[in-house]
Amino acid sequence: MAQDKFVSRHIGPREEDVKEMLKVIGVDSVEQLMQETVPEDIRLKGLLDLPEALTEAEYYARMKELGAKNKLFRSFIGLGYYDTITPAVITRNVLEDATWYTSYTPYQAEISQGRLEALLNYQTVITELTGMGLTNCSLHDEAQSAAEASTMMQNLRSKAKKKAKANVLFVDNSVYTQTKSVLETRSNPKDVKVVYGDYRTFEFTEDVYGAIVQYPNAEGNIEDYTNFIAKCHENEVLCTVIADLMSLVLLKTPGSMDADIVCGTTQRMGIPMGYGGPAAGYLACRPEYKRQIPGRIIGVTVDAQGNKALRLALQSREQHIKRDRASSNICTAQALMASMVGFFGVYHGREGLRRIANHIHSSASILSKEIKALGYTQKNTNFFDTINFEIPSNVNIEDIKTAALEAEMNFNYFTEGQVGISTDEKMSAKEISTIINIFAKAISKDASEIKEINETVSLEEGSMRNDDFMQQDVFNTYFSESAMMRYIKQLEKKDIGLNTSMISLGSCTMKLNAAVEVMPLSWPEFGNVHPFVPKDQAEGYHELITELEEWLSVITGFAGCSLQPNSGAAGEYAGLITIRHYLIAQGEGHRNVILIPASAHGTNPASSTMLGLKIVTIKCDDKGNIDVADFREKAEAHKDDLFGTMITYPSTHGIFEESIKELMDIVHNNGGQVYMDGANMNGQSGLTNPGYIGADVCHLNLHKSFAMPHGGGGPGVGPICVAKHLVEHLPSHQIIDLGVKQGDAVSAAPYGSPLLLPVTYGYIAMLGAEGVAEATKMAILNANYLTSAFEKLGFKILYKGSKGRVGHEMIWDCNHFNKAVGITDGDIAKRLMDFGFHAPTLSFPVHGTLMVEPTESEPKEELDRFIEALKTIRNEIIAIEEGKADKENNLLKNAPHTQYVCTADEWDRPYSRSEACYPLPWVKENKFWFNTGRVDDGYGDRHLQCTCNAFQE
Repeated sequence: MAQDKFVSRHIGPREEDVKEMLKVIGVDSVEQLMQETVPEDIRLKGLLDLPEALTEAEYYARMKELGAKNKLFRSFIGLGYYDTITPAVITRNVLEDATWYTSYTPYQAEISQGRLEALLNYQTVITELTGMGLTNCSLHDEAQSAAEASTMMQNLRSKAKKKAKANVLFVDNSVYTQTKSVLETRSNPKDVKVVYGDYRTFEFTEDVYGAIVQYPNAEGNIEDYTNFIAKCHENEVLCTVIADLMSLVLLKTPGSMDADIVCGTTQRMGIPMGYGGPAAGYLACRPEYKRQIPGRIIGVTVDAQGNKALRLALQSREQHIKRDRASSNICTAQALMASMVGFFGVYHGREGLRRIANHIHSSASILSKEIKALGYTQKNTNFFDTINFEIPSNVNIEDIKTAALEAEMNFNYFTEGQVGISTDEKMSAKEISTIINIFAKAISKDASEIKEINETVSLEEGSMRNDDFMQQDVFNTYFSESAMMRYIKQLEKKDIGLNTSMISLGSCTMKLNAAVEVMPLSWPEFGNVHPFVPKDQAEGYHELITELEEWLSVITGFAGCSLQPNSGAAGEYAGLITIRHYLIAQGEGHRNVILIPASAHGTNPASSTMLGLKIVTIKCDDKGNIDVADFREKAEAHKDDLFGTMITYPSTHGIFEESIKELMDIVHNNGGQVYMDGANMNGQSGLTNPGYIGADVCHLNLHKSFAMPHGGGGPGVGPICVAKHLVEHLPSHQIIDLGVKQGDAVSAAPYGSPLLLPVTYGYIAMLGAEGVAEATKMAILNANYLTSAFEKLGFKILYKGSKGRVGHEMIWDCNHFNKAVGITDGDIAKRLMDFGFHAPTLSFPVHGTLMVEPTESEPKEELDRFIEALKTIRNEIIAIEEGKADKENNLLKNAPHTQYVCTADEWDRPYSRSEACYPLPWVKENKFWFNTGRVDDGYGDRHLQCTCNAFQE
C-alpha cells in the first residue's frame, strides 16, 4: 500500500530495534516477554472485537464526514455556553502547538516556566475580574466548581456551626439546572441537605453552613447580593457567587459585594463550546482560605540565583500528598484551556474585553427594545446578555421555534411559555434583524431592520463596576499579532514538551499525541456546537460518541460506558457513585467500607472521602504486592458493611500482581464491588482487561492510555466502563436525556468534554485490534529494556514480578545514594534537565525513588540517549563516592545549570562549563536552554503571591 499503517508511526521501536532490545532483556521474542510479564490466567485468548484499522488519510476523511453531520446553527441558548471568537494567533500558536498540548503538569518548575507564566496570567485575569484575592489555576467546569465551593464552605464552618453539625446548603432557585444536579450528586453521599428558595426571602437557621447564588442568574437578571451576603455573614454562613466572567468586565464585582467564594466557567473567554467542553472552571476566594482552596495554584518564588521564578504552590493541600485529607481529589484540571484564557486576556487587554462585553450587552439591549416594541413582555429588566420574553396568548411558540430553525438559530425554550435569547460576541446587525423578524412574524407585525450595533447600555444605576482593572503591563503590551505571537513563543521556549524529548513520568503515560488525532480540535464542525441543541443538530457527535463508547467497552471487557466524567479523578468519583446507586437499589446502601492498598494513587482515598466512605488501608509486602492475607482479613472483618475495593492494575508499583483474580473473589464473596483504577490501562489494552479479570467498574484516563494530550495539566477525559448490572446506574443529565434514569450527573455537560473525543476515537480507529495490542506490548518492551539497562548501571529496581519482569513502568531506588553521599532523587531529576530531559516521577509511590514510564511511542534512539544520560549521572555520583567531587559543590547539587549561569563572566565551580551544560556530545546538537535555576519551594509557600503583580513588578 502507498499509505503507511498508523501503528508504525505511533510505535517507536523499529523491527531491527526490537531484536536488539530483546537481547538486552534476555528473551527470545516479544511473546516470551509477555508470558513472563502478564499472568497467564488473565491473558485474553484472542484479539479484541474492534473495526479494521484506518489509515491517517481515512481517519481524516472520517472526521470530516462526522463533522459534516453536525449542523452549525447559531445558538442563543446561553445557560453557561456561548459562541466565541478564539483569536487565530492563540489557536495556531497554543491550541495547535505541540509544546503547549503535549507538556505535563508543571511539577518540575525549572523546565515549565512558560506555561507557569501563562497560568499566572490566567489567575490574574480571574482575580482582577472577580475582585477576589486568590484563585487556583482552573477546575473542570462551572458545576463542579460550585460543588468544590460547597465542600470548601463546609470545611470552613465556624466552630459554632461545626458544633451544631450544620449540614444545609442553600441554593437559590435561579442557579443553572445542570449546576444544581451536580451539587445534589456531591451533597447526597455526605449527608448534606440542599435547600432551594428565593434568596430575597430565605430565612437562615443554625444548620445552614453555605449559600450559593448565580450572577447574572438563570433568568438573566442582575441581582445585587450585597445585603444578602451581609445577612449570610450575620448568621455565620459563607456565600458563593457563581459569576459569568465576561459580565464582570462591566458589572459590579462579587468581591465588592463581600462574597467569600466566586466560581464559574471561563468558556466565553475565547474557548469553543465543543458540545459542552472542555473549558476551564474557575474558583476564587479570600486569601485566608488558601489552605482549603481545591486544585493547583501558581505562585511566585525565587531560584538558586535569587531570580524570580514560578512554581506550583501549597502542594501539601493536594491529593498526591494529603490523600484522604486533601482539599479535593483533583489531579488533572483544564490547564491548556486556562492558558488560552490567560492569552485571551493578554491579547485583548482591559479595553478589548470592554469592547467585547459592550458588544454583547448592546446586542441584548437592542433586541430587548425592539421585541418589547412588538408587544412582548420581557420577564427581566436588568440584564447583561440574556433576555426572556413571555409568549402572548395570541402567539404560538411553535411558530417561533419553526421560524428560528428555518433561520438556523436556536433559542432557549426550557421555561414553559417563555423564549430566552442569550447574545454573544459574534452577534451581527443582520442576525439581530433576523431575530426581531422572527418575533414580529409570529405576532403578525412588521420588524425594524438594524443597520449596525451601536453601544447601547441598559444596565441599572449601581450595577456597573467603576474601578480600573487589568492594569498590569502584560495586559497592556501585546496587542498586535506579531507581538502576541512572539510573546507566546517566548514562553513556549521555556518548556519541555514531547516535541523536545521523552517525558518519562511514571504513572503518567506521556505517549505520542499524533498530529492527525488532534487536528479536529480546532475545527468549527466540532467546536461550535452548544451542548443543549436538539439531537438532530449533533448527529456527527452522537455517532462518534456511540462508537467510542462501544470500543471502550470492548477494550475494558464491560457492558456499558459513560463519557461524562472530564478527568480521571472525576471518573473515580463517577465509578464510586455508580456502585453506590447499585448498592442502594439492592437494599445495601449501608455498605460504606472501602479497601485501598497503601500504594494507591492519592486520588483513590480522596475520591472515597468525597463519598463519605470509611477507608481501610491494605498493606503491601516487601515485593510490592498487595498483602493477600491482610486483604482477606479486612474484607472478612467488614463483610457486613464492605462497599468494595479500589485497585490499580498493573499496580502503582509497576507490576502485574498474580493474585489479582483472588482479590476480586475475596471482595465479591464478602458483598463488595471491585473498582479497578484504569490509570495504568496502557499495560492492559489488548492483552487483558478489567472485565475479564473480574472487576465491576473502571475509569480510563483518555489523556494517558488513549493518546489525548495532557495540555500542561489538562484537559482530560475520565470515562467509566461498567459491568452489566451497573449500566442502569451510569451518570445521567437533567437537561439532556441520556437514557439512564437512576444515575447522577457528575459534570455540567451531558458528555463532559466531547471536543476532545476525536483524539481517542482516532487512536483506536487507526490502531485497530492488532495495533492496540501491539502498542501495549511495545510499552512493556520499552519498560523492560530500560530496566535491564538501569540495572547494568547499578540502579536498583525496587519491584518486579515473580519472573523478574516489570509491567509498563518501573521504580528505581535512589535512597542508597542519599545515604552514601547525600544525592537525592531530586538531585538526579534536576541534573537530567541539563541533558534536555524531563524528570521521571519523584518519590511516588515510594519516597526517595524515581518512577519511569517510557510508553510505546519512544524510539530506541531516545531510550538510549536517556540511558547514556543516566550512565553519565551515575559516574558523577561515583566521583563523589570516590572523593573526586565535592559532596556539596558538584554537578548534581548545583543542577540545573541555566543559560545565565553557563554564560556568566565568572566561573568558580570545581567542574567545567562544558560538563555543566554539554555533558554529552549530542546535547550540543539540540540543547534545551532554560533560564530558571533550582526553585526555592519553601520561600514560595512562606510568601504566597499568585498574580502578575508580584512576578512582573
